[in-house]
Amino acid sequence: MSNEELLVGLQRGSSKVIKEIYRLSFPVCRKYGQARGGKMNQIKEIFEECLGILYEKAIQAEFKLSKPLENYLFGIFRNRWLKVNQNGNGKNTRLELPTHLADAQPEPVFDERNGQEVLLEKLEVALSKLDAKCRDLILDHYGAGIKLTELARDLETTPEVLRVTKFRCLKKLKTLM
Repeated sequence: MSNEELLVGLQRGSSKVIKEIYRLSFPVCRKYGQARGGKMNQIKEIFEECLGILYEKAIQAEFKLSKPLENYLFGIFRNRWLKVNQNGNGKNTRLELPTHLADAQPEPVFDERNGQEVLLEKLEVALSKLDAKCRDLILDHYGAGIKLTELARDLETTPEVLRVTKFRCLKKLKTLM
């Protein structure tokens, strides 16, 4: 598949294209992560985050690739890996905020009521603002504890597509909260 076909398929959420991107890109990223002491769960988590970042970029009209998609995705992976593993020993460290966000003051989460109640209220409000597809995916996966593989089977899609969708939905939810 060409870069253009992969991007169009990714924009449409095609499970065939997601599988192809995994097939092309994940082995190199896995090898890179394992060579630096990463565990498979950490490598998959960062790779899926990178796939979500690629998706967010791909849906922008002005986005164009000047190199093969797998090289571009590996570049995103490598940069994320280095940010997450800044101390070089394979253990996660906290990600740094971009400088334009670092100075932003977060709104207080706690008030005189129980802090957990306030947080739950904010979560409910944010969930109500999400589209039904995202809300259902988040509630089924995190609320009911249904595995992505089971959800994928029920929704007649692949776990890879759901992971990318979950990443997008969580990003929206975090923004709303």
